[in-house]
Amino acid sequence: VPNIKFNVAKVLQSLVPVVEQS
Repeated sequence: VPNIKFNVAKVLQSLVPVVEQS
């Protein structure tokens, strides 16, 4: 299911800036 892959990419993009800030 490509939808799950798309969700993972969205979550990763949301986490990257948070990790870089901390």
